[in-house]
Amino acid sequence: MGNAIAVEQIETYLRALTVYPDRRVGGEGNKAATRFFADTYRGFGYDVQEYPFGCLDWVASESRIGINDRVIKGQPEPYSNPFNGRGRLVPASTVSELETADARGQVLLLHGEIARHQLTPKSFPFYSSHGHQRIIRAVEAARPAAVIAATGVDPDMVGAVCPFPLFDDADIGIPNACITEADGGVLKTCAGAQVRLVIESKRISSIAEHVTAFRAVPGAQRIVLSTHIDSYRCSPGAIDNACGVAVLLSAAALLKDYQGHYALEFMPFNGEDNYASPGEMLWLEGNRGCAYGIALGVNLDGVGMRGASDLVSFYDCPLTIENTTRVLMDSHADITEGEPWHQGDHMLYVTLKRPALAVSSSGIQKFLAEFAHTRYDTIGLVDPVRIARMAGFLADLVLSI
Repeated sequence: MGNAIAVEQIETYLRALTVYPDRRVGGEGNKAATRFFADTYRGFGYDVQEYPFGCLDWVASESRIGINDRVIKGQPEPYSNPFNGRGRLVPASTVSELETADARGQVLLLHGEIARHQLTPKSFPFYSSHGHQRIIRAVEAARPAAVIAATGVDPDMVGAVCPFPLFDDADIGIPNACITEADGGVLKTCAGAQVRLVIESKRISSIAEHVTAFRAVPGAQRIVLSTHIDSYRCSPGAIDNACGVAVLLSAAALLKDYQGHYALEFMPFNGEDNYASPGEMLWLEGNRGCAYGIALGVNLDGVGMRGASDLVSFYDCPLTIENTTRVLMDSHADITEGEPWHQGDHMLYVTLKRPALAVSSSGIQKFLAEFAHTRYDTIGLVDPVRIARMAGFLADLVLSI
């Protein structure tokens, strides 16, 4: 079925989704993308529902640390409040050092072991790390005027971003910025000295939308096809995850005359790369009482990468769905079975105890290490032919179940 979708049409979808610098929740690119999704589905004849929600947008320019006639440049961390002031530099490299630091009203430098990995947001709804929560509690208890984090690369959490933000969290009210590990090494030698810190940033109240498209069948169970439409800030997000949206749009075109036994739901989660996962939470709360109506959830994230194959993994699927899916995989080039993983939006279906499939790419680790969450995640990484094949695979799956 994939050949019925012209490569030129897929390229049009990808350009429309990546024309903005990013699709961060609450930003103009995000609003344009959800409008584009809704308008396209209406054009196919689907019913579309839009659910507005309040959120925080954020803009920033730079951070500067002045010490001993030297200026070290850094970056405001996402959602940081602004800061312009002076304080004594207080370094901490372990949680124990942080918990005993005298940093009240001063500038706290986190470096070394304590800054190896990005911290899970304070109120993240799906996962909580005891170690990360301990660090956050200790930072808040220390009551510094501001925090500087000296970080490197953390590919498992924030891809190729370097230095990565230690905090990506609007629930942290303390102004915070990051610098390179090398600059952190220089700065920590100045412990106890007065520093001047400037963080140029601003939080902005905004409105975003969670959009869902339907093909209703009264009284029937539904098949939910999902992806996420937002991207990390400053990243056009082609692989992460305009490709997934392009697959959903293409599959919808193939299924616009669907007359099967299931209701269809096409859903671009709005918030997978956001500290609060707002779109996911809206959908999850709306489905807790009616999850039994989901016959299958299929989530796409990172599909269509040039030079890679697409991988399908299974979660609590009945044998009928597993066997049907594997037969179809055998007949679709470059689609194979992958190992289960537990960091994507497909886990929402698992949370609701519903059968699920997750679709990603075999080259995802290379992508995370070199391109993810950066301005280099462009449509040059995408193979539109494979987007067409995946759309055909999804359409065939819906028709075969």
